[in-house]
Order: sequence, then C-alpha cells, then structure tokens
Amino acid sequence: MLRDTESEGFRQLLKQSLRQWLANVVDEHADTDEQLKEYLFAPQTDPNALPLPEGRPYLTEQGVVLPYEECELTPMREPALLMLPYEQVKPYMDLIFK
Repeated sequence: MLRDTESEGFRQLLKQSLRQWLANVVDEHADTDEQLKEYLFAPQTDPNALPLPEGRPYLTEQGVVLPYEECELTPMREPALLMLPYEQVKPYMDLIFK
C-alpha cells in the first residue's frame, strides 16, 4: 500500500504523526527530536528513522493508519495508531484505482 517509506519526506511525515499522536492521545508534547526520543521504546532510536509497525496499515476516512502495538514504538501500554492524512501521504501510496 505504501512506497518510498525510507525517503526523507515519508520519515518526516511519520515523525510528525507520532508527535500529533502524543499530543492528542497522551497529552504530551515533543517539539524537538530530543524530546521525542524520551517517548520512544528504544531510546537509541533515531526519530528521523522510525521503524514501520509490524501490523499492516489500514485506510480510514481521514487517512492511512499505521498501527503500532503497545510497547512496539513507545513504552506505553496504549497502542500508537499513527494517522497519515491522505493529502500528505498521497505521494507515498500505490494507487489502487486510476
């Protein structure tokens, strides 16, 4: 479903989505990479090279969701469901319908 997931643009989109999830769901703010590292399961993880989830992405009305299981990306028990809005993720999607 997704392509070019190793590109700089996609990695920045993923990082921004994690920041948004932290703010909306956990009520925590991580405006810098150093602050974001504090919320990652493995502190040595580079916020600019976040791993993709083990689970398959899925589509919603708002965009593509990347479903991370609890403790897969963050040490929190709350699964991280990162939303990538269609208008931003469109360049990285394989088009199903033309």
